Amino acid sequence: ANAWKIKCAHLDGHYRIVMYESRELPPVLASMLHAVYFLHVFSGSTRRGPRKKDRQMLRNTIGGEVERLVSDYSRFQWGPLVAARGSESLLVMRLADEIEDHLDSAEAFVPRGQFRAGDSTYGQEYVALARRMGRHSLAADFEEAVEINHLARLPPGVLSSHRSSFELRDRLMCANPIERLGSWVRRCRMRRNDR
Repeated sequence: ANAWKIKCAHLDGHYRIVMYESRELPPVLASMLHAVYFLHVFSGSTRRGPRKKDRQMLRNTIGGEVERLVSDYSRFQWGPLVAARGSESLLVMRLADEIEDHLDSAEAFVPRGQFRAGDSTYGQEYVALARRMGRHSLAADFEEAVEINHLARLPPGVLSSHRSSFELRDRLMCANPIERLGSWVRRCRMRRNDR
């Protein structure tokens, strides 16, 4: 239950950043649901990823444009080298997601994650992307958020053994072996795309 409360706080922060940067309703709504397909939250779903009926339910509920953004976001192979292929809305959503992961020092709680404490170059590719997009306040916010994580000094007892701040390990450990394998493959692809 606590993991879902944390996820809801993340969604709230994420959509607020997108709302500030975009001021368009479809990306704001999509940012509130950006993880719905890869968090496997649909009733009766036994695998990650959207089923046709899940996508149709979202289209009927929030509209085709918003569902397309959510779907594109869930399939978007993120990493600084491939980011140029995304739409402006998709890139703003993704940068907002990265920033939000750092605002509350979430990445500092995960020493085995991708955040590299003490590495002054960490995140510079995302800052550069935001600047290329003309999103200078987003770039400055990302730099500040990363600095917050660099300065965080957390006692060992509160650190997580997870590899990312967004892992809902309690839910994933109850998953079937095929779903866990799919999650592992997705994490490997994410690491490969960050190179």
